[in-house]
Formats: sequence, C-alpha cells, structure tokens
Amino acid sequence: MLYGHGDDAYLQSNTIVANFSTNVYDAPEPQGLKEHLWKNWEVANHYPEVLAESLREKIAHHHKLPAPNVLVLNGAEEGIHLVARMLPEQTTTICIPTFAEYADACQMYGHKLTFAPWQQLPDWEFTTSLAFICNPNNPTGVAIKVELIESLLKRFPKTLFCIDEAFIDFTEAIDSHIPLLAKYENLMVLKSLTKNFSIPGLRLGYLLAAPQVIRQMQAVKVAWSVNALAIEAGKYIFDQCMHQPILPIEAMLQERAQWQAVLQTIPGFKWYPTNTHFFLGEIVGDTAANLKAYLMNNHQLLIRDAANFQGLTKHHFRIASLSPEKNQLLTQALKTWASHE
Repeated sequence: MLYGHGDDAYLQSNTIVANFSTNVYDAPEPQGLKEHLWKNWEVANHYPEVLAESLREKIAHHHKLPAPNVLVLNGAEEGIHLVARMLPEQTTTICIPTFAEYADACQMYGHKLTFAPWQQLPDWEFTTSLAFICNPNNPTGVAIKVELIESLLKRFPKTLFCIDEAFIDFTEAIDSHIPLLAKYENLMVLKSLTKNFSIPGLRLGYLLAAPQVIRQMQAVKVAWSVNALAIEAGKYIFDQCMHQPILPIEAMLQERAQWQAVLQTIPGFKWYPTNTHFFLGEIVGDTAANLKAYLMNNHQLLIRDAANFQGLTKHHFRIASLSPEKNQLLTQALKTWASHE
C-alpha cells in the first residue's frame, strides 16, 4: 500500500496547525543530530555500506548480541517486506486490527493469510509458518504481556513470530521481547529508530533474530537499502542517546490519560483504552473520513482515518496525544462538530 498510512500531511492543501494523525514523538530530533550529519556530509559522496555494517556493530553491542543477529533496515517497513519475501507463498497469521503493511507485504509474495482477532490471541492455535504481532499494537495502542508472547513461542515452535516493537518506547506496560531471543529461534523482533527519535523521513530500523533467519533475509535484501546519512544518524543515536531515557513517557501517558477523560464527555464519540500515547476513537452516525475532512478544512487539524485497518470500520479513527495546547484545539473542534450534529 503506497497510500493509506498515517501522516499524509503532504497531501493536504491547507496549513496544518496540529497533526494528530502520526504516532511519531511530537518533538525535535535528538540534540546535535543535525550538526553531526552536516559535519559528516561527505558520507553522501560515496556509496553506503552494503549492510550498514558499522551501525550493525553498534546495535549488536547495545543489545549484547553478536552482529550476525542484527539486520539494519530502511525503516521497519523494509523488515516487514523482507520477512514476507524470504518465505514466499507460505501461510501467515496476522493479529488484527493492526498495521495494514503486514497483509500488503504478504499478499505481494503470495501468502495465504489467516486473521486472528487480538482478543482471541491467548487461545489462538497457530498453524501457519509465519505470524505478525504488533506489540504494543498499532492502531489500538494496546500491549499484551511478554509472558503471553513467550507462551506462544513455546507452544508453536514451527511458527516464526515477527514481533513488531515499533512503539515499545511509548508504553510502560511491557518491556522488550529481546531477552527471549536467547531462548527461542522462532522469534524475530522488529525495531524502529524513527518514531521515538522524530526522524521518520530518514527511514531507519533494524531486526533482531537468530543468525540463520538473518541470513535468509540478507539473501533477498537489496544492497545499499539504508542510505549513508541514515547510517550516520543511527550511529550518532547509539553513541549519544541510548544511555538516557529516550522519551518523557510518564508525562506523555499522564497527559494522554487526562485528555481522554475530557474527550469522554463529548457526545457522539467512543474512545478506546490504550497503553500508549495514541488511541482509537469511533464516531457515531457518520464516517471517520467525513470527520477528517471537517477537521482539516475548518480547524486545520489532521487525524488518521483508520478504516483501512483490517478489523476496523469506516467509523474508526486514530489520534495521538500531543501537547496540552494542541490537544485542547482538537477537543474544542470535536465539541463544535458534536454541537452541529
């Protein structure tokens, strides 16, 4: 899917006052990163490392893993497509509602898909070769316990589980699945370096898995997929940023909880629980597409129409908590919408 993702701000003709459609951290990039990239601009004058080897070493060192367990990616999305590409025409389970890219990538490579409802996950019987689970989940923001993931890895050793941790830094509900790699060879952990560091335009992520799985993915990966400036940004992040808390997560979650409490008072909407700073809403008696158009045209506020998420409807939308001032703008706009209905 080339279109239908969040943060389609570039497609909007109006000036955007606040963008609630993206679940990227609403803050500038790490301090000093722009200066570092400018200082090292000459890397753009040469081809990048074929597999981003220097960044791979730093990632491996950070996670206390051997380098063969690491594959650097042009954003986590490349990892999704590589996983699907290395297992063409296989059977795959996707836990829904979730990011549409898992199904899109699998369909490109002839996978036979099974969709497992999120709430049935504890009792689901995995009979497929591959499974995608986003934890915490996008678009719901809900997290399931890592102990449940471990029970699935143990119960279904013939299924290769890809656990997408793109939003792990946006929750306090769970810790990373990475320690499980030492025990289970049927686990892949997909990581993003763009959402939490506010650099989605650089496209940077990585995947951790058993060496034989990484080799399979390398066999279908194109050379130089990660550009030289993205590699340089990743090295800066692991050298300068990983020794301190990545996000002010406690404050972010507190603001989101307070905001959701206010939103609950607006008639005509249903709001869903979450473990992250983003969450689902549902509009009663109209469509999310109409609401999105109204907010953009009348208030210059952008939300995410969630109709294209498998398992959701045309009434669902996703928003991310921003600053109190920006959140108040959306609160007032929704109240205005409700008063006219």
